[in-house]
Formats: sequence, structure tokens, C-alpha cells
Amino acid sequence: MNESQLEALAGIIGWTLGVLLGINGLVVGLMCSGNFRKYRRFISVNIRVWIYVGLLGVSSGAVFVFGRYPRAVWHPCVLIGLVLLVLGLMLKRAAERHAQAIEREHSRPTGPHRH
Repeated sequence: MNESQLEALAGIIGWTLGVLLGINGLVVGLMCSGNFRKYRRFISVNIRVWIYVGLLGVSSGAVFVFGRYPRAVWHPCVLIGLVLLVLGLMLKRAAERHAQAIEREHSRPTGPHRH
């Protein structure tokens, strides 16, 4: 496989993963804004998967860099890995804060029987 074919393949893989990441982000965003308590476990698992795949992408990109692979091979790994890692860590923190706020709201007594 020559370098131009390798770059084209890496571009297709990167584009596909970017589209899938966008769709997945849309689904998680809709679930977070909708019934968060119902989808909390799915969101938590999904965000952890983002973090682990991000770590895998960054580490495999580092292996490719030190293995002297062309930029077309390691660049998509590092880019998508960094995006997933940063978004996953940011969303994990935001989802935890949102979950705590919901739990505090639902644990307060409401109605006329407050003490």
C-alpha cells in the first residue's frame, strides 16, 4: 500500500469515527437533557468507554509515532483519541454534578408535610 492510499484510508477511517462520535454525542446529550435518572447508567458507561477509547487512541498514536509510521497513520489516532479523552473527562465531571443535583432535589421533602 503506497502512502497516498494509506492517507486516503486513514482519512476515511477518521471521517467515519468522527461521524460516529458526533452521533454518539448527540444521543448522550439528548439523554442527559431528557430523563437523566432513567439513562444514568447508560450515560456513565458510554462516557467511560469514551475515556478508554481515547486513552487507547493516544497510546496507539504514540506507538505509531515512535515506530516511524507516516503522519497519515498516527495523526487520526492521536486526534480522535485526544478528542474522546478530553470530552469524556469533561462530560464525566458534568454528569456527576448533574446526578448529584438531581439526587439532592429528589431527596428533599416536598409538599405540605415539610418539617
